Amino acid sequence: FLPDSSDPTLAAEAVAQKTAFKTWWYEEGMGGLVCSNGADCSDTWQEVEPISLITVLFWQEFLIILLGDGLLAIVPVVLVFLIVWLHTGSLLIAVVTLTEQVLSFTSALFVTAGVLNIRWLAGQHPLAIYIVLAIGADDVFVFVDAWKQSFYAGPEVNASLEARMSWVYRRAGLAMLITSATTCASFVASALSSSAPDLTNFGIFTATVILIDYILVMTLLCATVVIWHNHFEMKPGLCCACCQTNGCDLLCNNPKPATTTERAQRIATGQGELIKKGRVVRFFEDVYPFAMIRRLPARAASVLCLLALVAPMIWGVTKLEPQTNSAQILPDSHPFQMFFDIYGEFPISNVDSTVTISIVWGLDEDDPLDTSGVSMLTDPDSPGQPRYNPNFDFDAAAQLKLEQACDLLMADENVVFETVDVDGVTTKNVQCWIYAFRDWRLANGRSFPATSGPTAAVLEWRASVSDSSWDEDLGYQVGAGGGVELVWTRIRADSTINERGRPSASELRLYYDAWEAVAADINANVTASLGTSVQIAAGAGSDNKWVYMIQQELYVRMALVGCGVGLGIAFSVLLLVTQNLVVATACIATIACVLCTVIGAVVFRGWQLGSSEAICLMTLTGFSVDYVVHLAHSYMDSGSLAAVERAHDALRTMGVSVFWGMLTSVIAAAVLTMCLLQPLHKFGLFFLLTIIFSYLWSTLFLMPLLATIGPRPLTAAAKVQQAP
Repeated sequence: FLPDSSDPTLAAEAVAQKTAFKTWWYEEGMGGLVCSNGADCSDTWQEVEPISLITVLFWQEFLIILLGDGLLAIVPVVLVFLIVWLHTGSLLIAVVTLTEQVLSFTSALFVTAGVLNIRWLAGQHPLAIYIVLAIGADDVFVFVDAWKQSFYAGPEVNASLEARMSWVYRRAGLAMLITSATTCASFVASALSSSAPDLTNFGIFTATVILIDYILVMTLLCATVVIWHNHFEMKPGLCCACCQTNGCDLLCNNPKPATTTERAQRIATGQGELIKKGRVVRFFEDVYPFAMIRRLPARAASVLCLLALVAPMIWGVTKLEPQTNSAQILPDSHPFQMFFDIYGEFPISNVDSTVTISIVWGLDEDDPLDTSGVSMLTDPDSPGQPRYNPNFDFDAAAQLKLEQACDLLMADENVVFETVDVDGVTTKNVQCWIYAFRDWRLANGRSFPATSGPTAAVLEWRASVSDSSWDEDLGYQVGAGGGVELVWTRIRADSTINERGRPSASELRLYYDAWEAVAADINANVTASLGTSVQIAAGAGSDNKWVYMIQQELYVRMALVGCGVGLGIAFSVLLLVTQNLVVATACIATIACVLCTVIGAVVFRGWQLGSSEAICLMTLTGFSVDYVVHLAHSYMDSGSLAAVERAHDALRTMGVSVFWGMLTSVIAAAVLTMCLLQPLHKFGLFFLLTIIFSYLWSTLFLMPLLATIGPRPLTAAAKVQQAP
């Protein structure tokens, strides 16, 4: 391709050439010549399969992927809307559900930015959209199902709309409060235990989203259900009105039909016929899973089968290891990802750009950065101020030591391999200003090292030469006497780390340790005036290889901490709510089994613990508690005497709500697994596995377990039932 040029005519020709190439590539279907998505290309390429990375096409291809995944990421929103409409039978409630979820996200942005002064977004923030989609829909199902169940709760509950809503408010509100509080606490704990600002920001933001969603469900949704009850509940659905007898007439010409509360009151006085529950409701109340676990042998078989499943998964958890390969952006079979993977396996060549390592003197040895008053959460662009070594003095001994350090770098194997200049002389890629300073002084009849006024000598050298490349290696400040003083300096060397590569944290740790050894050799027999040096990699933020390495290692630690803290919080909340050690222990054992099963499943899939996987693990406990807490709370709320009947009551109360919440989350997560961008794909797959296993363990392990060993009620009503 024509090179980029400052000349407008040549620049326009270069752009036109690249545009023409991209048009030809896509119109001729040249991308089809590269095997991707696991296709069999043996007929096209019988001996050697090519791997391509054409930089001109990369960003266009990446934008196409972003557009496709962006459109795909909208699908879960639409599907959740349709499922809520289907289950509740109300377009109004479906619209309000979507509105509530959008308001939760946007209001959380306002709270974190306006109240908490966190005015930047982490890369994980978009994931909160899918979290609130799942949790928000689950809360709506719990509330609306409680409303529908109140119709069958007897004349006292249906004495008035106020009495009925009060019953629903207490029943559903407490159940949602427990799950929302547990999930919020898990995210807050993960945020507070993390020293990574982006993870802290994400945890606080997500907890805020969940809290606001709960408030909106208890206010906006509650008011919406009242409006729906008064005007629309007994009318046929908008899309199916004409499918039933007199449907259109009931929809359009009967503005005020009798409400369900009024019908319940008539039924209580014998003036009406009780409306049967739907088939789906009856199925999850009496068939699944109760019909499978009502007898002791069946309960034992269900528990043992799941325990047999968790055994190999625990073995898989022990095989979880930090990521050893480069960070993955696209699927393994994508041509660009294949190129990145293979490119990372080759050693660097003499045309590759490598990471520059600086050896710096002049910083305070004990505390090189003043972070007092610094908050990376509220002001990420202000990391602090450097602290300089007060004993730094660029005297003759320091100059000689600096020269010696350059000699060590010139001979070190960690510096990029030798290059050949036009005269055939081989040299290391080391940038040492002290060599240029020495040569200038000797060429001008001056002595080296400079013994009188070394800072003035350096300034004189800089003023006498036109080359400004060394200016970035020297730092000055005004001294106490008003004169300019040299306070820090550095030398630079090109390392053997490929600048464009994305090595794993474990590979970067080897490079880091090697350069720490180089710095230790340089610091051997250091002069007091020069002080101890530190080695620093070039680049800002995650583009800095050492920062990237620390981030990846931190993600791994925070993932494990997040799981442990989440379990501890879940147990505390469960013990507080149930006030029963047996139930709380059974629940936490169920949640722990969910964690092991999900982690074991992704390990068997070949996952390692990178940044994307660590973020998924941090959210795992928050996702896995909902169904367990719902069913355990309903179990303890039952007044039945026998443990098996208490389990049946729990399934009657929450069985259908838990199912619809699971179905909504599974469909949304399944769509995300189709994304090509691996962070979205992995989050979707992780979300999918978490929801499925959480549902199975809560219904087929926790419920049979509580039906067998669960406690009897201690309420006053139960005591009356136990009296002779």
